[in-house]
Amino acid sequence: MLHCGPMLLLLVFLLQTGATPPSGEDGFSIAEKLQLKGKSKIDDRIKIYEAASNRHHKSIGQAVDRKDFGQIPARLRFWASALSDARADIIQNVERKKKSNALIKFEIQLRKSITDIRDARIKAPVEDQDHYDQWITHAEEVRKQLVAILFPN
Repeated sequence: MLHCGPMLLLLVFLLQTGATPPSGEDGFSIAEKLQLKGKSKIDDRIKIYEAASNRHHKSIGQAVDRKDFGQIPARLRFWASALSDARADIIQNVERKKKSNALIKFEIQLRKSITDIRDARIKAPVEDQDHYDQWITHAEEVRKQLVAILFPN
């Protein structure tokens, strides 16, 4: 008989029911964490980072469309945490002599996300705008570091 851990069983249940796996405070879903552990190549991990960033982007966009601003500050914090982890891994492990297509796509996705969050900030309640500003500042720092890796001086 196959023995599965509780995290794996939860993941299988969530995938079968079509539910979105929850994000931890580090900004990654259970599935993303499992995928990251299983990937030894940095380009494969960058694709997971891009997918996680895209998931956060869509989630916040949907909340803005519904005018459901209550959870957005927490989601922005989780997203910023995921970006920090991604940046640390990329800086430490990416090969700088050749341009990574996965890294290029991640930078483009992040640039589009920053633009969309700036637009969403305008619609947000005044008391939440600092959360948006903090995320934008952090995301810009991460993006600039990705660009510096892609296009060294």
